[in-house]
Amino acid sequence: MVKYNSITISLSYLYLIIIPLLYKYMENNNDNILNGLNGPQQRAVETTEGPLLVLAGAGSGKTAVLTRRIANIISLHRAEPREILAITFTNKAANEMRERITQLIGPKQAKEVWAYTFHGFAVQILRRECSVLNYKDHFVIYDDSDTKRLIRQCLKDLNLDEKQYSIKMVKAVISLYKNGGSVPRYQLNDIYNLYQNKLLTSNAMDFDDLLLNLRRLFVEHPDIKEKYQKYFKYIHIDEMQDTNTVQSDIAHLLAEKHHNIMVVGDDYQCVVEGQEVMTPDGPRLIEEINIGDLVYALKGGKPYAQKITNKSVSTHNSFLQIKTNKGKVIKVTKEHSMFGKIGTHDGWYTYLLYRPDFGFRVEISKNVEYLQSEEAERIWLLKWFPTYKDAQSLKNSLSLIDGMEILDMYYQKFDNPIYFNKQSFESEDNMIVNLVMGGEIGTEVSDKKISHHFKSFKGAKFFAKQMKSLFNETIVEEFSLGKDTENLKVLPASAIIHGVLIPVQYKNSVELESVSSVEEITEKVQCYDLEVENSANFCVNGIYVHNSIYAFRNADITNILTFEQKYPEATVIKLEQNYRSTGNIIKAANDLISYNLNQKHKNLFTAGTAGEKIRLANSLDQNSEARFIISEINKLVAQGYSYKDIAIFYRTNAQSNSIENVFAFSGLPYKIVGGTKFFDRQEIKLFRCYLQLTVNPNDDMALQRVINIPARGIGEGTLKKIRDYATNNNFSLWEALNDLVKRNNPILKGKMREGVNDFISLIKLFNNIPEDNLYEEVEEILNNCGLIQYFEKEDNGVNRIENMQEFLSEVVKFIKEHHDANLTDFLEWISLRADVDDLDVEANNYVTLMTIHTSKGLEFPIVFITGVEDGLLPHITEDSSESDIEEERRLMYVAITRARERLYITRSIKRLLFGQTKLTKPSRFINELPKEIIDENKEQNNSFIDNNSYKKNNSYKFDYRSKEKSFDEVEPGYSKSFIQRDKKKLLQTFVKGDIVRHKSFGDGVVHSCDGKIVAVGFSDGNIKRLALEYAPLEKIE
Repeated sequence: MVKYNSITISLSYLYLIIIPLLYKYMENNNDNILNGLNGPQQRAVETTEGPLLVLAGAGSGKTAVLTRRIANIISLHRAEPREILAITFTNKAANEMRERITQLIGPKQAKEVWAYTFHGFAVQILRRECSVLNYKDHFVIYDDSDTKRLIRQCLKDLNLDEKQYSIKMVKAVISLYKNGGSVPRYQLNDIYNLYQNKLLTSNAMDFDDLLLNLRRLFVEHPDIKEKYQKYFKYIHIDEMQDTNTVQSDIAHLLAEKHHNIMVVGDDYQCVVEGQEVMTPDGPRLIEEINIGDLVYALKGGKPYAQKITNKSVSTHNSFLQIKTNKGKVIKVTKEHSMFGKIGTHDGWYTYLLYRPDFGFRVEISKNVEYLQSEEAERIWLLKWFPTYKDAQSLKNSLSLIDGMEILDMYYQKFDNPIYFNKQSFESEDNMIVNLVMGGEIGTEVSDKKISHHFKSFKGAKFFAKQMKSLFNETIVEEFSLGKDTENLKVLPASAIIHGVLIPVQYKNSVELESVSSVEEITEKVQCYDLEVENSANFCVNGIYVHNSIYAFRNADITNILTFEQKYPEATVIKLEQNYRSTGNIIKAANDLISYNLNQKHKNLFTAGTAGEKIRLANSLDQNSEARFIISEINKLVAQGYSYKDIAIFYRTNAQSNSIENVFAFSGLPYKIVGGTKFFDRQEIKLFRCYLQLTVNPNDDMALQRVINIPARGIGEGTLKKIRDYATNNNFSLWEALNDLVKRNNPILKGKMREGVNDFISLIKLFNNIPEDNLYEEVEEILNNCGLIQYFEKEDNGVNRIENMQEFLSEVVKFIKEHHDANLTDFLEWISLRADVDDLDVEANNYVTLMTIHTSKGLEFPIVFITGVEDGLLPHITEDSSESDIEEERRLMYVAITRARERLYITRSIKRLLFGQTKLTKPSRFINELPKEIIDENKEQNNSFIDNNSYKKNNSYKFDYRSKEKSFDEVEPGYSKSFIQRDKKKLLQTFVKGDIVRHKSFGDGVVHSCDGKIVAVGFSDGNIKRLALEYAPLEKIE
């Protein structure tokens, strides 16, 4: 008894000693986690409960805050590491998270934290739960080429013409349906259903399916949703402003139970004060209207109360005051979208017109009917004058200026003319797409016309934008706001001039009223814009205007702007101190982004020195620009910098060509991030098919690719019979092959049967290889699949074989990072990886070349931003809106804030684009940077003299009504590129849907060809317009 008591007493004393020591350890560990953080950062790390919104500027330590918060939660025993989810956008960023958490709390606990990309996280959950969606856990992930092959097969099975239903268009429409949630109709419905059935039969998902199926899993199976809601006690989402609707839904579904969701983002993205908006409660000042309030919007010619879903605010230094002939007045910025059409007037218009075969021309007219009878495709009104003399004077002064430059000067857009000749587009080669608000939601196709019905304008505009980016087709935006207000064009306010008709609300009707005067006023004012639910208009001072707030892209900035609406109790913390860049770089970034309207205000600052001024270099052309960069790099290396300290950014991949050529000539070490991917090479794709069939023999796309490589006597005719047999019996191709052999079916004869038997035996052999050693498994498949012997017969076969052997090195790399992984895990890793995941500048001493998009999350001591010209950065297309330009400004902001010590901004005065050399304009972003911190290269700037000479020596003018003119007959004033060329000189022509290869840009699909210019969509997603006379294009299919 006494002994027992003594033990009890001893243990009690031991308990009293251990617990304080444990608390002391936790306190010290917590101090380590908080060490070096500033006030807002520490507050964010210590806020562990409830919704948390962290608005973090570039270089402000948001990754450090996110990882330290995770470490803090674990250190305080708020949750086990496995109960914490952290989502980011690249595998590289996810790996960096794990490494930082490892440094804070050790590898054992860090390994258990769920740190993934959205797609990677979706795969992890779907592998566990996909059986309820009728998938097997070893499903494969189809990449872009697999998806296109499957769509082509669907079109063949449905006997649909690829010229009418281009592969790329169908792929885009399917993706839009999946992300938009609407159901396709008619032929597109048949394609969609067959496509989805074939995916399911092949036990495959495309990239859209990964996220959609995860959301579907949580929505349709509440028990599964509740399981993971309980499991993940803390959820962290990085770069919330880049999430789309599906990704945002997934995050909020998981956070429903605990509400412990932290989102980190930079809200810098993309319009008038004291004016009255028409509401059900009467007129209200626009600044007093809040999200959730009701305003009147026109639908079918009648005002209906619609909810405000978003509101933006900004400061401007000037605006336009527009008055009508009956006294209505509205004040708007030049870029704000309005409705208008040509009306009668009592003076003279100077206007710009355009025809595709001849180009632009400046003219004057007093007669409206004459304007609309012009043989032009498009007309823009530039200015109204009371006298002929003034109108003629402006015409003369503009006659030597390029048409696109004139549009820029007058804040107008190529795709927003006040007059558009639709008849010019009614031809055999054109598909007409009508986007309609209202009616039965969905899509129908008939006689080369697509009609898609949308619930909201936002959905219609988003769809149009995607179609535009994919196919480079013409988008015409017209509105009918009611009786007598049909065919109103959407125009920037700068295009609303004297005599233009705009819609005005009177007591019981909407009428078109003529503009009597427009005055530009210089005054600093607060400006506003409203997003109206399911509509595209609201009424200000009795005048209906378009709402311009939308940022039409998959990533939805409103996901971060509306976070506080979803979680009213949310804590909001702003991280504004930059730890990456010098003072001058931060000042440039702040001044630039202050021009964006739609943002939550914050101002970056740095504790560092001002540093070097920003270098601005003007070069004659892109080759001079590249040589200047090489020269500066050599100087920097001589000063002690390494090549790995330097990065070169560009807006589009096509810009890298001239830079790469000069790099290759100079001998400087470099690496392009985003070039031809190792895993996309033909031989690697074929070998991957054998690996995919090893884990999933039902993968139809993989089977079709390799069943006759090496040759097994199974031609396309036989394969079609096998496909038909599979379709008729609801089999996968693998199941069909086995059934045909089992039944001794006459479809398979002689050597063909032997070939099929050999193929079946080979795949079964691979299925039975032990899975305990991944390297040996992959090596055995490589040695036995027959591809080495197949490529030995090719001229360049040695390189292909070396690439397949190099594939084994990737296996070794993967095994080092994933010790217990199997072949399914390895194939998943390949499917989800991105180019930037392979970037390791610390391990390799080379200059890095990449797009600005790819640079997100990276940093370098020295950064060159190239091609900073209107048209490239911002990357302006004909239908670019102010919100598009704001997105581009945000990209420029991202590029600037990648630089730690020195920043170079370069541009060319003329640039070879789409087969034509054109003069460029300096990017508007350059003028938005503070001039006191810019060091402009005066020596390079002298090349402007050459530019003026170039412009004068290449100017031509003509009357386009003359159908045939020789080059010598053309008068100065217009570009030679608009002159009709002799078609006999063209070596080859193409039709829509042709598969072609370009020696620099790779493989692509022809979208249009007019005998002179061919528009090709290449595999990098970019559409290029190339001059047939010079383009090195080869038809390959």
